[in-house]
Amino acid sequence: LSSSGLNGILTNLDELKKEAQQRREEHGGKLGNLTISLIWDTDDDLDLHVVEPSGEKIHFSKKNSSSGGRLDIDANESAIMENPVENVFWDNPPIGAYRVIVNCFKRRSSEGTKAIPFEILVSDEVNNSHKAYKGSITTTNLLEELPLNIEIKAP
Repeated sequence: LSSSGLNGILTNLDELKKEAQQRREEHGGKLGNLTISLIWDTDDDLDLHVVEPSGEKIHFSKKNSSSGGRLDIDANESAIMENPVENVFWDNPPIGAYRVIVNCFKRRSSEGTKAIPFEILVSDEVNNSHKAYKGSITTTNLLEELPLNIEIKAP
C-alpha cells in the first residue's frame, strides 16, 4: 500500500517514526505523552489492544479508558484504509507497566496462514524514549501478546 511500507524498507527507528507520524496525520490520529501505534500494509483488519497498569484494556470495542487513554484510529474495521494504522495515546499516562496485544480480527486479502507483518512504535515523551517492535501474526482471532516492556516512570 505505502511506497515506504513494511516490505523490508522500514529498517530503523527514525524511518518507523516518520512512517507512523505520516499515517497518524493522514487519518487524524493524535500524539500524546505516551503513544502506541501499530502499522501494517495489507487490507486485513489487525487490532491493537493495550492493557494499562490498572488492568483496564483499550481496544476496538472500548476505545476510551478511565485514565484518559484513547484509541483514536481503528483501521480496516469496515472501510479499507490505505496505509493502515491503529493508534492509542495518553496525555497523562498512568505510571506503571503496559501490555501490548495484536489481534488479526479479519483476514481479507492475505492468504490462509500467510504471516501479516506489522510494526509497533512506542513513543514515551515523559521519559524521552522511542522503541520499535517488528513482528507478524498468522492466526485470525488469536490475541498475540508482544514481548514489549513499556514502563512509564514518574518524570
